[in-house]
Amino acid sequence: MRIQGYVKVAISLVIATAILGLLLAFISSNSRSNKTGDVTTQPIAAAVTASPPTPTPIIVTAVPTSPALTKGTAIVTQTTATVTVDTGQVIPLSFGPSLGVKAIQPSLPPLHTSDIALQALRAHLNIVDIWNLKDSTLNGQPITVTTTFGLVTEGYRGPDGGWGGMLNIPLRDCTVTAICTDSGKVLDHVENRPIWLIDIEGIRQPSGGPNAKPTNHVVYGIDDLNLDMFAFGKY
Repeated sequence: MRIQGYVKVAISLVIATAILGLLLAFISSNSRSNKTGDVTTQPIAAAVTASPPTPTPIIVTAVPTSPALTKGTAIVTQTTATVTVDTGQVIPLSFGPSLGVKAIQPSLPPLHTSDIALQALRAHLNIVDIWNLKDSTLNGQPITVTTTFGLVTEGYRGPDGGWGGMLNIPLRDCTVTAICTDSGKVLDHVENRPIWLIDIEGIRQPSGGPNAKPTNHVVYGIDDLNLDMFAFGKY
Protein backbone atom coordinates (compact mmCIF):
# COMPACT_ATOMS: atom_id res chain seq x y z
CA MET A 1 0.00 0.00 0.00
CA ARG A 2 2.92 2.30 0.83
CA ILE A 3 4.46 1.68 -2.63
CA GLN A 4 1.25 2.41 -4.37
CA GLY A 5 1.11 5.75 -2.51
CA TYR A 6 4.63 6.66 -3.67
CA VAL A 7 3.67 5.86 -7.23
CA LYS A 8 0.65 8.19 -7.07
CA VAL A 9 2.80 10.97 -5.68
CA ALA A 10 5.39 10.50 -8.42
CA ILE A 11 2.75 10.56 -11.13
CA SER A 12 1.27 13.67 -9.63
CA LEU A 13 4.70 15.34 -9.63
CA VAL A 14 5.28 14.37 -13.28
CA ILE A 15 1.89 15.76 -14.28
CA ALA A 16 2.48 18.95 -12.34
CA THR A 17 5.92 19.34 -13.89
CA ALA A 18 4.51 18.84 -17.38
CA ILE A 19 1.73 21.36 -16.76
CA LEU A 20 4.28 23.82 -15.36
CA GLY A 21 6.49 23.29 -18.42
CA LEU A 22 3.57 23.86 -20.74
CA LEU A 23 2.63 26.99 -18.80
CA LEU A 24 6.17 28.34 -18.97
CA ALA A 25 6.39 27.61 -22.68
CA PHE A 26 3.09 29.42 -23.30
CA ILE A 27 4.23 32.42 -21.27
CA SER A 28 7.56 32.55 -23.10
CA SER A 29 5.89 32.34 -26.50
CA ASN A 30 3.36 35.04 -25.60
CA SER A 31 6.16 37.27 -24.33
CA ARG A 32 8.02 37.03 -27.66
CA SER A 33 4.82 37.77 -29.55
CA ASN A 34 4.20 40.93 -27.47
CA LYS A 35 7.75 42.19 -28.03
CA THR A 36 7.37 41.85 -31.75
CA GLY A 37 4.09 43.75 -31.70
CA ASP A 38 5.65 46.56 -29.69
CA VAL A 39 7.96 47.44 -32.57
CA THR A 40 6.21 50.18 -34.50
CA THR A 41 7.49 51.57 -37.70
CA GLN A 42 7.61 55.38 -37.53
CA PRO A 43 6.84 57.07 -40.85
CA ILE A 44 9.78 58.84 -42.41
CA ALA A 45 8.82 62.44 -42.94
CA ALA A 46 9.32 63.57 -46.46
CA ALA A 47 11.97 66.24 -46.80
CA VAL A 48 10.42 69.61 -47.48
CA THR A 49 12.34 71.59 -50.00
CA ALA A 50 11.75 75.27 -49.23
CA SER A 51 11.71 77.63 -52.19
CA PRO A 52 14.44 80.25 -51.93
CA PRO A 53 12.99 83.64 -50.95
CA THR A 54 12.44 86.04 -53.79
CA PRO A 55 15.09 88.77 -53.47
CA THR A 56 13.71 92.26 -52.92
CA PRO A 57 15.00 94.55 -55.65
CA ILE A 58 17.09 97.46 -54.44
CA ILE A 59 16.17 100.66 -56.25
CA VAL A 60 18.99 103.17 -56.32
CA THR A 61 17.88 106.68 -57.12
CA ALA A 62 20.64 108.77 -58.58
CA VAL A 63 20.79 112.20 -57.02
CA PRO A 64 21.93 114.80 -59.56
CA THR A 65 24.75 116.94 -58.31
CA SER A 66 25.48 120.42 -59.45
CA PRO A 67 28.94 120.91 -60.91
CA ALA A 68 31.19 122.75 -58.54
CA LEU A 69 31.90 126.33 -59.45
CA THR A 70 35.55 126.79 -60.28
CA LYS A 71 37.51 129.87 -59.39
CA GLY A 72 36.71 132.71 -61.71
CA THR A 73 33.36 131.29 -62.83
CA ALA A 74 30.72 133.99 -63.04
CA ILE A 75 27.16 133.71 -61.81
CA VAL A 76 24.99 134.97 -64.62
CA THR A 77 21.54 136.47 -64.22
CA GLN A 78 19.57 137.05 -67.41
CA THR A 79 16.60 139.38 -67.45
CA THR A 80 14.42 140.96 -70.11
CA ALA A 81 13.58 144.56 -69.40
CA THR A 82 9.93 145.19 -68.57
CA VAL A 83 8.76 148.13 -70.67
CA THR A 84 5.80 150.09 -69.36
CA VAL A 85 5.80 152.99 -71.80
CA ASP A 86 3.20 153.40 -74.53
CA THR A 87 3.80 152.71 -78.18
CA GLY A 88 5.92 155.42 -79.72
CA GLN A 89 7.34 156.56 -76.38
CA VAL A 90 11.01 156.51 -75.40
CA ILE A 91 12.16 153.44 -73.43
CA PRO A 92 14.36 154.41 -70.44
CA LEU A 93 17.91 153.10 -70.93
CA SER A 94 20.63 153.47 -68.31
CA PHE A 95 23.29 153.64 -71.03
CA GLY A 96 21.31 155.83 -73.42
CA PRO A 97 22.89 159.24 -72.75
CA SER A 98 26.49 157.99 -72.48
CA LEU A 99 26.37 155.90 -75.66
CA GLY A 100 24.03 158.09 -77.68
CA VAL A 101 21.49 155.26 -78.02
CA LYS A 102 17.73 155.72 -77.91
CA ALA A 103 14.93 153.14 -78.14
CA ILE A 104 11.24 153.68 -78.94
CA GLN A 105 8.47 151.31 -77.88
CA PRO A 106 7.34 149.52 -81.08
CA SER A 107 3.78 148.67 -81.99
CA LEU A 108 4.67 145.14 -83.16
CA PRO A 109 6.37 142.30 -81.26
CA PRO A 110 9.88 141.19 -82.26
CA LEU A 111 10.46 138.53 -84.90
CA HIS A 112 12.96 136.74 -82.63
CA THR A 113 13.00 136.10 -78.89
CA SER A 114 15.63 137.41 -76.51
CA ASP A 115 17.10 133.89 -76.24
CA ILE A 116 17.62 133.79 -79.99
CA ALA A 117 19.26 137.21 -79.82
CA LEU A 118 21.66 135.98 -77.12
CA GLN A 119 22.47 132.86 -79.12
CA ALA A 120 23.28 134.99 -82.12
CA LEU A 121 25.49 137.29 -80.03
CA ARG A 122 27.46 134.34 -78.66
CA ALA A 123 27.97 133.07 -82.20
CA HIS A 124 29.04 136.48 -83.53
CA LEU A 125 31.58 136.88 -80.75
CA ASN A 126 32.73 133.29 -81.20
CA ILE A 127 32.37 132.57 -77.50
CA VAL A 128 30.77 129.76 -75.58
CA ASP A 129 29.40 131.92 -72.83
CA ILE A 130 28.16 135.45 -73.01
CA TRP A 131 30.49 136.67 -70.29
CA ASN A 132 33.76 135.32 -71.72
CA LEU A 133 34.52 138.41 -73.74
CA LYS A 134 37.97 139.24 -75.03
CA ASP A 135 40.13 141.34 -72.69
CA SER A 136 37.54 141.09 -69.94
CA THR A 137 38.18 140.31 -66.29
CA LEU A 138 35.60 138.57 -64.14
CA ASN A 139 37.28 138.81 -60.73
CA GLY A 140 34.55 136.63 -59.30
CA GLN A 141 31.91 139.30 -59.89
CA PRO A 142 28.34 138.37 -60.81
CA ILE A 143 27.29 139.08 -64.38
CA THR A 144 23.88 140.50 -65.27
CA VAL A 145 22.60 140.38 -68.85
CA THR A 146 19.63 142.61 -69.64
CA THR A 147 17.89 142.50 -73.01
CA THR A 148 15.59 145.25 -74.28
CA PHE A 149 13.72 145.32 -77.56
CA GLY A 150 12.78 148.52 -79.34
CA LEU A 151 13.14 150.73 -82.38
CA VAL A 152 16.73 151.80 -81.84
CA THR A 153 18.49 154.95 -82.94
CA GLU A 154 22.24 155.39 -82.52
CA GLY A 155 23.66 158.88 -82.94
CA TYR A 156 21.92 162.13 -83.82
CA ARG A 157 21.29 164.46 -86.69
CA GLY A 158 23.43 167.60 -86.59
CA PRO A 159 22.43 171.17 -87.36
CA ASP A 160 23.79 170.80 -90.86
CA GLY A 161 21.61 167.76 -91.52
CA GLY A 162 24.50 165.30 -91.29
CA TRP A 163 24.35 162.28 -89.07
CA GLY A 164 26.62 161.95 -86.06
CA GLY A 165 27.11 158.26 -85.39
CA MET A 166 27.73 155.00 -87.23
CA LEU A 167 27.45 155.45 -90.98
CA ASN A 168 27.35 153.29 -94.11
CA ILE A 169 26.80 149.97 -92.36
CA PRO A 170 26.86 146.92 -94.69
CA LEU A 171 23.76 144.81 -94.23
CA ARG A 172 24.22 141.06 -93.88
CA ASP A 173 21.68 138.28 -93.56
CA CYS A 174 22.76 136.04 -90.69
CA THR A 175 21.59 132.87 -89.02
CA VAL A 176 21.49 132.28 -85.27
CA THR A 177 24.87 130.56 -85.63
CA ALA A 178 26.34 133.73 -87.20
CA ILE A 179 26.64 132.36 -90.71
CA CYS A 180 26.24 135.59 -92.67
CA THR A 181 25.92 136.49 -96.34
CA ASP A 182 26.28 139.96 -97.76
CA SER A 183 22.94 141.33 -98.90
CA GLY A 184 24.55 143.95 -101.10
CA LYS A 185 22.71 146.70 -99.20
CA VAL A 186 24.13 149.44 -97.00
CA LEU A 187 22.41 151.04 -94.04
CA ASP A 188 23.16 154.77 -94.03
CA HIS A 189 22.77 155.00 -90.26
CA VAL A 190 20.87 153.34 -87.40
CA GLU A 191 17.55 155.09 -86.89
CA ASN A 192 14.33 153.44 -85.68
CA ARG A 193 15.78 150.02 -86.43
CA PRO A 194 14.16 146.99 -84.66
CA ILE A 195 17.03 145.76 -82.50
CA TRP A 196 17.56 143.69 -79.36
CA LEU A 197 19.82 145.73 -77.04
CA ILE A 198 21.97 143.52 -74.81
CA ASP A 199 23.55 145.19 -71.79
CA ILE A 200 26.15 143.03 -70.01
CA GLU A 201 27.00 144.24 -66.52
CA GLY A 202 29.93 143.00 -64.46
CA ILE A 203 32.60 142.87 -67.14
CA ARG A 204 35.36 145.33 -66.37
CA GLN A 205 37.18 146.59 -69.41
CA PRO A 206 39.86 149.22 -69.80
CA SER A 207 38.44 152.48 -71.07
CA GLY A 208 40.24 154.93 -73.38
CA GLY A 209 43.20 156.90 -71.78
CA PRO A 210 45.59 156.25 -68.92
CA ASN A 211 43.46 158.16 -66.42
CA ALA A 212 40.08 156.75 -67.49
CA LYS A 213 38.21 154.52 -65.04
CA PRO A 214 37.48 150.95 -66.14
CA THR A 215 33.95 150.41 -67.34
CA ASN A 216 31.58 147.80 -65.95
CA HIS A 217 29.10 147.50 -68.86
CA VAL A 218 29.31 146.59 -72.52
CA VAL A 219 26.33 146.98 -74.88
CA TYR A 220 25.67 145.04 -78.07
CA GLY A 221 22.74 144.92 -80.43
CA ILE A 222 21.25 142.12 -82.51
CA ASP A 223 19.26 143.25 -85.53
CA ASP A 224 15.80 141.68 -85.34
CA LEU A 225 15.48 141.71 -89.14
CA ASN A 226 18.69 139.92 -90.10
CA LEU A 227 20.35 138.78 -86.79
CA ASP A 228 23.50 140.79 -87.53
CA MET A 229 25.40 142.37 -84.65
CA PHE A 230 26.06 145.95 -83.60
CA ALA A 231 28.65 146.99 -81.01
CA PHE A 232 27.30 150.12 -79.33
CA GLY A 233 30.07 150.60 -76.79
CA LYS A 234 30.90 150.35 -73.10
CA TYR A 235 30.18 152.49 -70.07
